[in-house]
Amino acid sequence: MGGPLATHSALDLVFHGIPIKALYTFGSYRIGDLDLARWFENFMKNTQIYRVTHSRDPVVHLPT
Repeated sequence: MGGPLATHSALDLVFHGIPIKALYTFGSYRIGDLDLARWFENFMKNTQIYRVTHSRDPVVHLPT
C-alpha cells in the first residue's frame, strides 16, 4: 500500500502549494479510473510521474 499512499501524499503536497519534481511508485495498484488518472496527470503536470510495474504481477492491474 506504499504506492497509493505516496500518490495521495504527492497530490496533497502539490494541492497545498509544495512543488514535487518526481513521483516514483513500485508495484502499486491503481487508485482510480481513467477519468481520475487524466485529472491527476493534468493537476500534477509539473511533476514527472513514474509507475514501475511488472506485467505478470496481478496487483498492479487492480482494480480492473
